[in-house]
Amino acid sequence: MWLKTAESPDSQLLRAEIQDVIDARLLANNLSKQAKVHHEKLDQMVSESGASEIYTLIALLDALGFRLTVTLKEDELAIGE
Repeated sequence: MWLKTAESPDSQLLRAEIQDVIDARLLANNLSKQAKVHHEKLDQMVSESGASEIYTLIALLDALGFRLTVTLKEDELAIGE
């Protein structure tokens, strides 16, 4: 999975990437009700705003010399084992 850079944001790509994660969790029967609610809220926000906020954050972090990374919480690793 890879998001476009902040210089060329694509809200549909962001929504599709997040949906892939949600779908994978659903297939594994590993998606909490809380996660479903948050996904619905985020999807609505991204569809309305074009995801400008996240791409602006990514651009700011890049200008500061940082990178945004998402990793699996360690306690979640045991689920697949």
